[in-house]
Amino acid sequence: MSAWAAMNGFLLLDKARGVRSTACVQHINRLLGKEIKVGHAGTLDSSADGLLVLLIGKATRWADMVMNLPKEYFVTAAFGKTTDTDDASGEITSENDISHLSERRIDCACASFLGWRAQMPPRISAVKIKGVAAHAVTRSGGIPETKPRPVFIRSVRRRTSLLEGGLAGFSVCCGRGTYVRSIIRDMGNILECGAHVLRLRRSSIGSLHVDTAVSQEDFEHLSAADVSNLLLPVESVLDAYTWYDITSAQSETLLQGKSVPIACVRAFRYGRIPSERGILLATRNHVAFCTMSLSGTTLLAVPERNMTSAGERDA
Repeated sequence: MSAWAAMNGFLLLDKARGVRSTACVQHINRLLGKEIKVGHAGTLDSSADGLLVLLIGKATRWADMVMNLPKEYFVTAAFGKTTDTDDASGEITSENDISHLSERRIDCACASFLGWRAQMPPRISAVKIKGVAAHAVTRSGGIPETKPRPVFIRSVRRRTSLLEGGLAGFSVCCGRGTYVRSIIRDMGNILECGAHVLRLRRSSIGSLHVDTAVSQEDFEHLSAADVSNLLLPVESVLDAYTWYDITSAQSETLLQGKSVPIACVRAFRYGRIPSERGILLATRNHVAFCTMSLSGTTLLAVPERNMTSAGERDA
């Protein structure tokens, strides 16, 4: 067995444009060997750059928890032109007049995207259609039967003036499954001029920021020992969830797969993730990811994942 087979944690990468997320996973796979599982917590388009969270070892089983974290992007939109991919990598499908466009109209359009909304994914995307990615259907000559999906958008703010050529920069904070390309496409439709993404950069996921990530250049030259030294533990990655203190007895109860009443534990950190999406119960040597369930009038924390200093255990 590889000397690195015990590595478990999260590696932050500042992915470069033109690099596929799966290629980054494959690079670490080759570096660490087949014994160690590697994945990522949400695809970042090859045409985009910024923060990509790589999951190493048993951390791959915490992917859903990381993908639930809010994400922030900086996007440059090009108004007046649409493309078949909704970004600059595609072919231009229309060119439209932007003489009526103003910063005031753009700001009003931004406000219409906030909260829960039904969003149509781009035709070139990783959304699965009957088990096949939409981009694969499109590139094989088909038309993917994509359907609107519920997404949550916390904020869309214009960050630059309206520049020459119809360019403008925006910051976007959104939840899981949101396509920024779709936001810009739909904004162009609202403004009756069309739009596409010229550049997209993911700046943060939860409290994880791209400024603390390893660069693409350095990533290509990492050794297995470097990866081990850079890994973040689950506690530092999932701090956007609400955390509760538990006793040793409650810890043992959770490790046995049994529930603990919420009224019997004390919250010590309230996070941005709604509690219905999961909470974390912790002692010094144990973290349990739990969902909540109502039994009669008692609200219970039901363990789904257990991570101890000795490794991960299923609930």
